[in-house]
Amino acid sequence: MSVRRICVVLALLATACGSSQTAAGERSAADFERDSPSTVTPASTSQPVQTTVNVTEELPATSTTVIEESGCAANQSANIGMTEADGPLVIVGDSLGWEVAAALDPDGAISAEYILFVGARWLEEPAQHRAFADGVAAKLPGIVVVIMGFWDVTGPLGHVEEVTPESAAEISSTTYREELRAFRQNLGDKPVAWLLPPPTRWPHVEDGLQRYSVEVDQLACEMGDAVIDPRAVLGDTWQRDSGSTRIRHNDGVHLCPAGAAAVTTHLLASLGLPEDDVIVPLPAQDRFTHC
Repeated sequence: MSVRRICVVLALLATACGSSQTAAGERSAADFERDSPSTVTPASTSQPVQTTVNVTEELPATSTTVIEESGCAANQSANIGMTEADGPLVIVGDSLGWEVAAALDPDGAISAEYILFVGARWLEEPAQHRAFADGVAAKLPGIVVVIMGFWDVTGPLGHVEEVTPESAAEISSTTYREELRAFRQNLGDKPVAWLLPPPTRWPHVEDGLQRYSVEVDQLACEMGDAVIDPRAVLGDTWQRDSGSTRIRHNDGVHLCPAGAAAVTTHLLASLGLPEDDVIVPLPAQDRFTHC
């Protein structure tokens, strides 16, 4: 059994960002560094960057227009498989990625790394793409799992109330498609699996996330990547509970321990990896305090 490490590497590396200033309302790499932990383990109380959301129990359940998918269907189940010699499972993503990583047994057979990354829109220059990709490559991954989408839809501060039908539609734009493609191409030829975002509580955000999923499907098909949908275990619409078990956070975005365990089990099964490395139930952590 190998000791699994979960490390956080800033998505926007200082060598790529230099000393450039961000526009009003945007967050710099220094902001991420201030808000992010240097090391995360399943028993840690540290937290990655979290979205800024103000919700109540009265928010409506998800209901949204279905976006027509592209004619190019990606592999919905990778069945990639991985041996210890292949390198660690590198999870690249936002705080949902942290929750998936936290559900893995640190003493299990799977060696894994977590790298904080909030979205393709954050890497605006070719040098930033290359620097981030170099950081991923330095982990010598066996499989790269990408978990993002929410921040690309909501913008740099994660304010769901600022999402409009027009801003959500930007995810279907040529500009975003090129940003997403640049991010993926710089990851290189290692196996890549995209874990799509789970359903949220807001129809206007769901519209953008469905558009994101369509773009990922198309890109994954072209690149030969796998696409794994957490809705297979969480349901097609946001729900806080599954029976008497809490699976989603009240903020309408994040996972609770049982939800994280279910998604992680589904991910491992799709990748052909041992599912018994999932911790059930997860140990108590500040990240899940409000579940």
